[in-house]
Amino acid sequence: MRQTFKAFTYPDFRRLWAGAFTSSVGTWMQEVAQNWLILTMTGNVVLLGLDSFLGDSPFLLFSLFGGVFADRFDRRRILLASFALLILVGVALLALALRREPIAKNG
Repeated sequence: MRQTFKAFTYPDFRRLWAGAFTSSVGTWMQEVAQNWLILTMTGNVVLLGLDSFLGDSPFLLFSLFGGVFADRFDRRRILLASFALLILVGVALLALALRREPIAKNG
């Protein structure tokens, strides 16, 4: 068991792991909240599926270019810029969610 977690003896790896873990949890929470918001605002499961498809399409479209970009530029700056962009998207979604009007329920 000691060999399994040997990488955690290095402080840099612990920081990297903690940051990646925190980022992943935040991304999962945002996806769940976004799906819930779409479903409660529209009640349309097709739009929910479309959102998931469009959310994953940049990976398909830009993965090759992203690798070249990552090789040519400073990775630290790329990570900082991408996380800043993720935060801006989250704030924009929050602003949209707070401005939405509730759907009138029939019945």
